[in-house]
Amino acid sequence: MIIKLDLESDQYSEIEKLANEGKYQDVIQFIKIAISNQIQEEKSEDSSHNESRKPTDDSEHWTSIENWLGEKVEKIQNNLSSLTVEKSDFQKDEEPFIWSFYNRFFPIKIVIHQLASLIKPNEPWVSLEDLQDNAVSIAQGWYKFLKEKEIENEFKSNQKLTIGLPTHPYELEKPGIKKREKNKLEKKIISSKSRYRDQFVGRHNIKNKKFDGACFRMGLISAKITGGKSFVSLTKLGKEFALLKNPIIENREITNAFSNEEVKLIYEKIIPQFKVEKQIIEDIISELKQKPMTSNEIQKIFEGYKKLIFEYYPIDEEKLKEDEVKKKKEEKITQTRVATMGRLSEVKIVKWTVISSISHYSLNEEKMSLLDI
Repeated sequence: MIIKLDLESDQYSEIEKLANEGKYQDVIQFIKIAISNQIQEEKSEDSSHNESRKPTDDSEHWTSIENWLGEKVEKIQNNLSSLTVEKSDFQKDEEPFIWSFYNRFFPIKIVIHQLASLIKPNEPWVSLEDLQDNAVSIAQGWYKFLKEKEIENEFKSNQKLTIGLPTHPYELEKPGIKKREKNKLEKKIISSKSRYRDQFVGRHNIKNKKFDGACFRMGLISAKITGGKSFVSLTKLGKEFALLKNPIIENREITNAFSNEEVKLIYEKIIPQFKVEKQIIEDIISELKQKPMTSNEIQKIFEGYKKLIFEYYPIDEEKLKEDEVKKKKEEKITQTRVATMGRLSEVKIVKWTVISSISHYSLNEEKMSLLDI
């Protein structure tokens, strides 16, 4: 069946860019996948509609979170200790930057820990589809728990721990929510689930025969294809990351997203895989040793790497006017800065405060000592 579809020019450009980057075979494949995902999401929403209206403490997502604690965590630790890491059939590419869509590390920790809960010493491979479904569900549960804590403790936007997590359907049950706002929120719930599944958990890229997603690009998950189906397991680094205890997951502590051991691993073993990202972070730390800086001052550091940023986030200048090209380039630099500084703040390497709508950054001396910087 042939269907005519009108797209906004900027939407088409974004889809075309993703295809050119090898994430999809072409624009048509992107549209087909988007339609398929939407159908599945609608079916899922219909089947779970009544379930989402249960009292908060009885939701399946909260039950999933409880399963992370106590004996479950201890069991995961025991399983991982005897797990033999198997070689991946796919090798990740070296990349200069951590993609800006991977704007926080905690959503990645959830995926890795969830994979650790699914694999067994004698069964190290799990279907990617099972991991996607389980990780999305547990991540929504953590969103709900952390969102309530953010409200209870009056967290400011720069303190939020829910960034990057898929929105929980409980948001639809807020009193006084208007129909228009509810419709918008329903779409956000669906899109955030798809984003988390594809960008954080990851997926098989059929066109370039590779696996995309934060966990794959950071070398935390290995993959293979058997019988036309994708299977995943933990790499040596992924196993190491999963074994490290996390203050939120195990103690429901909300003052720190990561333990000191996790911060060391992220800084010393994950970030260095992205050479330009690592260099920019070193430049930022060097400048912050001299004095605290605002976001505008930090922006200048990123502008020094604009050529590499534009190579990584290409802009189709031929289809844009001169002023539009300039705006797009500024946006690319800004989105790179926002993502990098958000991650550095999350692991508490930098302290982030907002004064009169302007972000201010300074070094966390405790982390500097921990990392021996």
